[in-house]
Amino acid sequence: MNLKQAARRLGVHYQTAYRWVRSGKLAALRVGAVYDISDQAIEKFEREREAERSAPVDLPVESRRPEMCASELVRAAHDAYRSMVLSPSAVFEVVSDGLAKLLGGLAMIQLVNADETLVTRAMHHSDLQRLGVAWTEVESFTRTMTEIQVRVAIATRKPVRVHHLPQDHVRAQTAPELVQYLDDARPHTLLAVPALYGDDVRAVITLVRDFPAAPYSDEDVTTVGVLAAIVGAAIVRCSLHRQAWDRRRALMAKLEAVGAAFEQLPDLDPCGAAELICSPDGEIVRANKAAGELGAIDPDALIGMRLTELPVDEEQCRERDLLRRLAAGELSYADALRTIEATDGTRELITVHRGMVRNAASEPTALVIVAERVPLPDTGPGFRIAS
Repeated sequence: MNLKQAARRLGVHYQTAYRWVRSGKLAALRVGAVYDISDQAIEKFEREREAERSAPVDLPVESRRPEMCASELVRAAHDAYRSMVLSPSAVFEVVSDGLAKLLGGLAMIQLVNADETLVTRAMHHSDLQRLGVAWTEVESFTRTMTEIQVRVAIATRKPVRVHHLPQDHVRAQTAPELVQYLDDARPHTLLAVPALYGDDVRAVITLVRDFPAAPYSDEDVTTVGVLAAIVGAAIVRCSLHRQAWDRRRALMAKLEAVGAAFEQLPDLDPCGAAELICSPDGEIVRANKAAGELGAIDPDALIGMRLTELPVDEEQCRERDLLRRLAAGELSYADALRTIEATDGTRELITVHRGMVRNAASEPTALVIVAERVPLPDTGPGFRIAS
């Protein structure tokens, strides 16, 4: 049949049928200047439209049965952040699992790479079958049904809230192999919140409730925004750790080459993390500008001081113990949090990465320190919503 005949059979205007053909929703074969549409194409189109309109059979309404309140989840995320060592995975797990329990449905955390590709790092759902389908989607297909909304959140740097996902869009954005699972659970309402640190989007937290379900509230947006700030800071903190390890390794290699010849000490980076070179017993012999800025002190004033003098009084005993273990050879590397008090009285929490350099006879020749401020999550009030 031609396009006008198909339009009459579908009960729509000719132009509407034409739009469906152009969009690919209604299959048609072009023959010269006209479209030829088969009975099978009409039947397939009608069945797909009916599937989009119908509700899943025997699917209970998504109810909110939180196992913890929002303030408890935020507190748990802060605890995970304070406890993290090198990887942000524990923070991701606490946040995604907690959100799935608190708000219901699917909770997913995706990292945003420098080229804006997305890497899913955590996902939770109370229903294990739906969780398996969601993991299959992100692991086996190049695009997910939530990607359009996630891209908007990245571009605008604001939360994206959709009260009702058009079911024809959901079907169109779902991989054909996974459309069968829409019979059991159909995404209905969505919230995508960018995890920022400064002006950069580090990740996106995406929440989806299955049909039928209540939309996410303003309170939900605020809660997820606070958690997103913690996630963003955790990613930055992990990156700083890795950079510090690389820099420590490079400095130790240079010091191994010069041995105990301190007059040949390598130059320190003036613009990166705080860097110190010390004698094996912890006396500072070289400091860069960033080290002075941490303590609001001239770097030259650090020369001759001992590492045990830098932390606040209550942490100096732990610092002495770490230095003893490094000098004795029990440890070659030691990373720990320390609180320092600047000359102006302000206190800062920093991560200190220590590495003991030894010669061929295993004698300690120098101690390398690389340190950086612990990033603070910006969990200030509210977020404006992009859409």
